[in-house]
Amino acid sequence: MKYFFTIATAAVMFASCGAPQPDFQPLGDNVEACFVEVNADSAVAKPGDVWNMDFDYYNSRDSLIYASRDVAQDFLMYAPKEIAKGSVEKGIMMMHKGDSAVFRAPADVFFREVRKMKKMPAFVKPGDMLTFHVRMKNIYDGKEYQRQIDEYNERMEAQELLILHDYVRNEGIKAQPSKTGLYKIINKQGYGKDTAAGKMVTVHFVGSFIDGREFDNSYTRREPFTFQLGAGKSIPGFEEGIATMHKGEICRLIMPSTLGYGSRGVSGRIPAFSTLIFDVELVDMK
Repeated sequence: MKYFFTIATAAVMFASCGAPQPDFQPLGDNVEACFVEVNADSAVAKPGDVWNMDFDYYNSRDSLIYASRDVAQDFLMYAPKEIAKGSVEKGIMMMHKGDSAVFRAPADVFFREVRKMKKMPAFVKPGDMLTFHVRMKNIYDGKEYQRQIDEYNERMEAQELLILHDYVRNEGIKAQPSKTGLYKIINKQGYGKDTAAGKMVTVHFVGSFIDGREFDNSYTRREPFTFQLGAGKSIPGFEEGIATMHKGEICRLIMPSTLGYGSRGVSGRIPAFSTLIFDVELVDMK
């Protein structure tokens, strides 16, 4: 794949914008644009459509802060329904498929309204502007794009469930899944009449994939996990299973990805559509 934003290309883009007297046009709200290449025969995005673009931005001292090519070959982003005043999205909404442009916009607006950061990065000073280099590789119809994603997710979830059912059968597991698909196998009975539902709980656990590979172990860390059930501090399958436990109980929770990290996974740790197995000990509850 040929990347658009090599250093040489970036220099050409700046030159194309008329340095040292840049030919930037004001778009309002302190956003400025220099359209380097325009394909007016193509359509621009509607709110809800999906941009596929190369997207780099630099601070006021021309130091690269972010390059989309370092994240993914195809950097995708939904065209917003509402644009914050001073956001560079105001200019990107004007781009056609195949366009390239350079934008300038207030740094504080970008980090606060677009990146949703509560605290500004240390390098952002009052009045700083960011410079954005954007190449619009493609624009996808939002509804069609979402339909394709839904179909893909359904296929992957169905495939995952086949593997899960084979595992349950091969392991001779007799427990029936809950309505959500969670399997719970009690290995040691707890004590007391109350379950952990709604309480502050402390648990030890070993998390593994269906092939036996561990991805987390609170015992080896010597750090039990304490959290309040029902407060959204853990994944749904973990919450559901522990809510049925009694103090001292040890059980195995087997959960499909719909109760775990779903179609996103956890970058570098848990792949998308991963069935997870947790061996859990309820140490304490209050």
